[in-house]
Amino acid sequence: MTIRRVVVALVLVLGCGGRVLAQAGTGMVRGRVTGAADRAPVSYALVRLAPVGTGAPPRTALTDAEGAFAFAAVAPGTYRLQLERIGFGSEATEAFTVAADQTVERDIRSAPRAVAIQGIVATAECRTAGNLAQSPSLAALWAEAVKAVETRRAFDDAYHYEFDMRQYSSYSERNGGALDSVVRHVTMDPRNRMDRNRSGWGRVSPQRMTLEIPDGHEILDPAFLRSHCLDGGLDEEAGVYTLGFRPQRSRRGRIDIRGELRLDRATLQVTSIEVEWTDAARVLMEATVEYTEATVPGGTVRLPLGAVFSGTAPASMHIGQVRGQVQFVNYGRLEKVR
Repeated sequence: MTIRRVVVALVLVLGCGGRVLAQAGTGMVRGRVTGAADRAPVSYALVRLAPVGTGAPPRTALTDAEGAFAFAAVAPGTYRLQLERIGFGSEATEAFTVAADQTVERDIRSAPRAVAIQGIVATAECRTAGNLAQSPSLAALWAEAVKAVETRRAFDDAYHYEFDMRQYSSYSERNGGALDSVVRHVTMDPRNRMDRNRSGWGRVSPQRMTLEIPDGHEILDPAFLRSHCLDGGLDEEAGVYTLGFRPQRSRRGRIDIRGELRLDRATLQVTSIEVEWTDAARVLMEATVEYTEATVPGGTVRLPLGAVFSGTAPASMHIGQVRGQVQFVNYGRLEKVR
């Protein structure tokens, strides 16, 4: 009997492609971020270049292993640099001017203030982008979680790296069950963008079900709260904050996700995601995605470790209960490409 494979594939949202090149009539801003007390480089921190008084969106860059950052092709104007670190308040430089064909050097000495998040209480109300501010503690937790993911997004925007995805599945088929395995080598390259925000979270046909595991990029994105809502709480026993999410409304024919993001109470880093894939009122599959610290030159970056999933496939597939795990291993070949 031919086994109809259930694929649960991790898809990461990558940054915009192409190298940033200097352009005629523009300038450059560069510098280093170091600790105010020990002068040690601050690696893999998020730096924003924010225009002053124009309303234009800021650009972001990630410091390297030596704490260095650079913005090329900067339009003439007035700017501030802002440093974002998880669990701490933002730090900003004084305003400065960039002229055409000028390189501006601005170092940042970091002495951050810790962000206090208190009073997270789970409620029946699920907050959207329009009313999140009505729950200040939940809004503060969301902002810190977003900051963590922006750092990771900036890493993905700047670096090429590779890993292996290994999936192992078991099926309770009518004729005795079966095992299946898939191994894929995945290349993450910011010069190749994948964007599926509008396409849903998977596809189901009579012969095949493909479900895409969300990464923190997609959940911790302001656009996510336009179609989903948020609640929060504190799991005292596990020592984590929780950010629950669910669709604001179900749409027939579209696979959506709901679940819970769990953040370490001390570091505010993502520890795991509990997720369910739904097709209107039906739950197709559920999974737990675990995260770990991956060592890279000069520091560490939070990356997925793997996932455990289970559920019942549509009756048309004739494979019944599905259980398995996905492992993300052999992270390597790190190369800065932007």
